[in-house]
Amino acid sequence: MNEYNRIEYTAQPIEKKEELLRALPQVYPGFTFAGMKRFEAFGQATDTAIFRYEDGCEFVFVPGDTVTLGWDGSASEMDEETRQDIAETLREYDVLDVDQFLKDSCTPVRTATLPPMLVEREVREIGWFDVPVNSSAIQENEELRAYVQQYLTEENPGVHEWHNTLKLQYADDVLQAQLYQGIGYHEFLERVRSSAFDVPTADEWEYLCGGGSRTLWRWGDSFDYGMEVPHFRVEGSAAHWNIEWPNQFGLVIGFDPYRYEVVAGGDIILKAGDGGCNICGGMGLALGFLPVATYFKGYDATDDELDYLDDIGGDYTSYRRLIRLG
Repeated sequence: MNEYNRIEYTAQPIEKKEELLRALPQVYPGFTFAGMKRFEAFGQATDTAIFRYEDGCEFVFVPGDTVTLGWDGSASEMDEETRQDIAETLREYDVLDVDQFLKDSCTPVRTATLPPMLVEREVREIGWFDVPVNSSAIQENEELRAYVQQYLTEENPGVHEWHNTLKLQYADDVLQAQLYQGIGYHEFLERVRSSAFDVPTADEWEYLCGGGSRTLWRWGDSFDYGMEVPHFRVEGSAAHWNIEWPNQFGLVIGFDPYRYEVVAGGDIILKAGDGGCNICGGMGLALGFLPVATYFKGYDATDDELDYLDDIGGDYTSYRRLIRLG
């Protein structure tokens, strides 16, 4: 599988890359080769392929590599605007050492060898499943039935959710309903793995997010205040970059601090967010979006307060599937 590792793969002409990637569906059933595509972001680029799985979801090929992960600020080039933003906020919590705070918030520096992978491009919800609005599960429950009736009276209601139980929204003028069924973390992993997929490890997630870059966020050590992000409005001219655009691997990743992403293989079980804690706490842009940074530690099942081990699903968690090649 050496030809699928980053150094060897990158050295190949585009025709050879396409030949290698077209062969993958012969080994991994259910995938269809949809075409080659070049993704560029933040000074990095990858010539890869998009694959469609039989359920309609898109995957991309990500080459394997040996990379340095984690962040300790030793080579940081954070600009004064970002540092001042963070420092002013931390002073409100009597935290004076910005560098130590950021170091403590990130995973330790280490080296990891990661396999080539087929990786789902976008995250998926956990625990929600579609049901007809007139299903017995809704109509025979007085509270759920009343919630639907109230929703129907509203103009342009958007997405409404009732107590992590029922979610309603319109799609193409059709009312769609979803019910929630909780699932524990380990049971969830077993379910994903039973279909020949897995979720990333914490190491793999950092590689998928940053592409091996050594900056705090995938775009650099400084926060990009001109970038379009959720929950905040960019002042002045139009944003030059949207955080939800694909990265250099073609993945939509680390784009909303409210949305954790499940990882496996250690005490860290969630990356890519903090459930919106920093934003809700009024910490502003830089610290509000620190949880989407490539090397932010994430949710530690042994230390953090909320018990996601018992129920890993809900509005604040998501996951992406992958297959390790070889």
